[in-house]
Amino acid sequence: MKILVVDSTSNDYLLISAIYKQIAEVKLVFSGAEAIQQFNEEVNILVIGSDLTDMDSLTLLQKIRSSEVNSNAAILLLSADPSLETKLKAYQFGADEYLVKPVTAEMISDRINVLFQRMGFSSEQENLKGIEKSLESNKLKSKKIVFHSLRGGSGVSTLAVNTAVAIVDLWQAPTIIMDTAFYNGQVAMLLNHNQKKSFADLESGIFSGTEHVDIISAIEKHNIGLSLLAAPRFPTSLDYMNEVFWDSIQATLAPRFEYIVVDTPHDFTDSTISNLIDADVIILVVNPEMSSLRAAVSALRTYKQIGVSQKKIKVILNHNVPNYTIDPARIQAALDIKIDMVIPHEVVEVTKAINIGMPVVKTKPNIPISAKIFDLAYKLSLDEHKAMENNQLSHMATLVRERQNIKS
Repeated sequence: MKILVVDSTSNDYLLISAIYKQIAEVKLVFSGAEAIQQFNEEVNILVIGSDLTDMDSLTLLQKIRSSEVNSNAAILLLSADPSLETKLKAYQFGADEYLVKPVTAEMISDRINVLFQRMGFSSEQENLKGIEKSLESNKLKSKKIVFHSLRGGSGVSTLAVNTAVAIVDLWQAPTIIMDTAFYNGQVAMLLNHNQKKSFADLESGIFSGTEHVDIISAIEKHNIGLSLLAAPRFPTSLDYMNEVFWDSIQATLAPRFEYIVVDTPHDFTDSTISNLIDADVIILVVNPEMSSLRAAVSALRTYKQIGVSQKKIKVILNHNVPNYTIDPARIQAALDIKIDMVIPHEVVEVTKAINIGMPVVKTKPNIPISAKIFDLAYKLSLDEHKAMENNQLSHMATLVRERQNIKS
């Protein structure tokens, strides 16, 4: 069997390949023109993504179906447009199945399995019974990255936002940033986002630790490709944000986003602790001066007390002052944990970026501070993304590999 995936990113390809690689050849092309060229009688299923570089997905669908090539192939259209009009057009133009993105591994496998069965491939013939096991063991996982510091002004929000944007630019992967600094939330401001929804919209919800539709409706999409669950504009009650609430947040976001980036306040409230415990990686931000060092020592001690493994703590030295007040070697010795990365000092461009509400990795992607943030984003990325072949990479991911001399 052969599955051809066409999309300007590799996200859907990675998902489908992980599930079906044992029973089918799964191939990726990046444009409609390549899809038309590669579409032949050997292709059983064509998966069309929603973000093609040279033509929209409906145009490609029309071109494929109007040709005389392989009319027996099934076509699954993945669309970012939830409107009934677009869905009807897709079926009118010849789509066999239609899914609205973002999609989960379960959603894609269900539709592709149905298509295989319609085409006469029984479970016995093609070993489709092994799909569920393959799905559980190979599906792409969501990675939760929590930025934290006990000292205000350390640059936590700026680093969190820029890292999330860098991840999107590297992989075009479904990524969301949560602003849990409820009394001084800055994420929407740093993105120049006129938010209409926030955590405050969830105050009246009843949560049981499972997926919840209200959480989905509170998510907003930024035009740079990043999703956002924003902090309230004004102080609000936090009483409903218990452990079960955060379990519901995780259960709702994990199937929909490959990366969950969390900006936290400078404290150890119950909400902060819940996110720290649930994190895959904790980025502890430290500045090269005494008050920040003391705060970091206190944070590390508290992490240990609440049961956070030191293995998932990454210390980032954010050089937010012109000169080092304390030498990095002394900081590392005092913390008794290695510094994973140093973010260079850059006050002018960062300040400009903050004032216009556009992250510095977007305004000045090639200056030293942006390069370091892209390096950090790459380091924090899922293994499935870092294992991609060079010819599947975005421009920014290629630059990172070249800069770090990383081989595919």
